[in-house]
Amino acid sequence: MKAVGRFGIVGSGWRGEFFLRLARQAPERFAVAGVVTRSKERGTQVEGRWGVPTFRSIDELVAQHPEFVVACVPWAEMSQTTQELVQLGTHVLSETPPAPDLDS
Repeated sequence: MKAVGRFGIVGSGWRGEFFLRLARQAPERFAVAGVVTRSKERGTQVEGRWGVPTFRSIDELVAQHPEFVVACVPWAEMSQTTQELVQLGTHVLSETPPAPDLDS
């Protein structure tokens, strides 16, 4: 059976791991296109633990054509991350509020 939702994750911390666990527990429903991490070292850790590819940039992740991307970054980075993903034509699930107010 083909996975229903193929998604990517921006952020490799504990919040992103919730979504990695979800995909691992329901492989008939979800597949992970990849995870954006800041460093190659952290990427190697994520790849080893979760068996998913990692990338150093959002552009590299979006090139994998995920159906949507979960943004799991600190609140101070959420607005910029969400804007970058939207500008690339990607659907975004914001794990935290995308900005502190409506104007942002």
